[in-house]
Amino acid sequence: MSMKKIIATLMLIGLLSVITNAQAQLKSTADPQLDLKSTGEQLLNAKAKTITGTWLLTITPDEPGAPSFPGLYTFTSDGIALFSSVGPPIPGLGNPGHGVWEKTGANTFVVTWKQFTFDDIFTTNGALVVKSNITLTGADTFTSRDTGKILDLDGNLIVSISGSIQARRMKIE
Repeated sequence: MSMKKIIATLMLIGLLSVITNAQAQLKSTADPQLDLKSTGEQLLNAKAKTITGTWLLTITPDEPGAPSFPGLYTFTSDGIALFSSVGPPIPGLGNPGHGVWEKTGANTFVVTWKQFTFDDIFTTNGALVVKSNITLTGADTFTSRDTGKILDLDGNLIVSISGSIQARRMKIE
C-alpha cells in the first residue's frame, strides 16, 4: 500500500470517528425538553446581564425641590443608546437624545448621550450631554447615577446637573 493511500485511510477513519462520536453525543440527550429549558435559562441569564431593550424611567434631579419626571431609554445590541423624556429642556415635546453605551462590569454599564436644547420659541440654543453610570439591580430593573452639562451653541458650559434614575424594562402588555 502506498503512503498516500495509508494517509487517506487514516484520515477517513479519523473523520468517521468524529462523526460517530458526535452522533452518540446527540443521542445521549435523554430529554430534549431539558435542553430547551437549559437554553431558555441561559437566555434569561444573558438577558439579566444586558441592558438591550427599552426601559421606562423615573428621573429624579438632585436639585432640591425639582420634581421627578418620566423618560425612556432604548439600548440596541450594537451599542446605540436612545433617550427621550418629558422633562427639561422642552417637556412638552419629549426631546430625544442619541448616544452610545458599553458594558463596564458584570452588571454595570456606562452611557453617554446628547440632546439639543431650545429656547422658548424653539430655536436651538445649545445641548445637554449626559453620562449615565448604570447598575442592573435585577433582570428587569436598573438604577443609574447621572451627571450632565448644559452647553451653549459654542460648547461652553452653562451649568452642570446631576440626578438619578430608577428603571424597569418595558414588556409587551
